[in-house]
Amino acid sequence: MGNCIQQQAVSSAGTTHDAGALQPPPAHLRRRPSAEQGASTTTQAQAQRAIFSEANASMDGLTRERRRHLIASTFTHQNFCFATKQPGRLPTLYFANGGPSQLNTTEQGGRIRQQHDEGPLVDVFIGERKHYFFENREQMRAVRSAIRENPFRTAFEAAVQGISQVPQRNSTHMEVVLTVNAQGEAGVDDYHASIGTVDLTVDLNGVDPEDIANTLLQEGAKFDFEQLRRT
Repeated sequence: MGNCIQQQAVSSAGTTHDAGALQPPPAHLRRRPSAEQGASTTTQAQAQRAIFSEANASMDGLTRERRRHLIASTFTHQNFCFATKQPGRLPTLYFANGGPSQLNTTEQGGRIRQQHDEGPLVDVFIGERKHYFFENREQMRAVRSAIRENPFRTAFEAAVQGISQVPQRNSTHMEVVLTVNAQGEAGVDDYHASIGTVDLTVDLNGVDPEDIANTLLQEGAKFDFEQLRRT
């Protein structure tokens, strides 16, 4: 993600898998992040975002049973909401507990990133995430710049005013993580801008999303778990 505010995350070795045509994916290529992806934000923006770091203490880890429960309760057919797709790659699958109608209100959800330059990823969260769907990438970049300049919730909400929160075919997607700092101030903790565009044709019939996640983890995909205070 964009790493706006330090997040409470647990990462452990696992395996990643994607469900495009929803066949077992080929061996995943792992490359170094591009210079743009690795570029740091300005000192001013870092200072502003640092105010939220106290709210997100690191977790030591998850038991195997706890991780199994998180995966099983998140990655179900009922919870599947939409996918993003880039040519030549399997789609990334997005889930919200309660299904599509709860995409922006659920307290738990996740995504399965099957193929990516940085490798596959199984991501589960507990907290508050919002999804925005832009008509073009320039519109998304403008919001991303606004977040970097001022991560407080009031400024962020002004920046996304009028942006759809409903998946639109071929739209550009951004996922935003919200939390509160130790002073009770709400703001953007992190964000993730999808490389691909929204694909509403992905069909999981005959494929178990939980199996996709577990297969990827068995193959060595990364597992991330985030638990943040809701605003």
